[in-house]
Amino acid sequence: MSAENLEVKVRWRETGQRKEPVRIHADPEDLPGLTRHLETIARAWGNHDASTRWLGEYEMEVRSLDRPWIDAFTVSGVSEDA
Repeated sequence: MSAENLEVKVRWRETGQRKEPVRIHADPEDLPGLTRHLETIARAWGNHDASTRWLGEYEMEVRSLDRPWIDAFTVSGVSEDA
């Protein structure tokens, strides 16, 4: 697969609060790459430190803008062991 235009929405699981949608250009099949986008957006939103122990508190809905007939899917953050 190759990079395409995606719309992503990050959600803080604890409160259900959602961040405004963000458009990115990425490969929808590159889960490590999508997880890095989730980490970047969540870190900025929550003003988090350099660790990723908090990353499990977030998830991101991914939707293709180039292929709207494809169902949206969720990428969940995984926390480091504390």
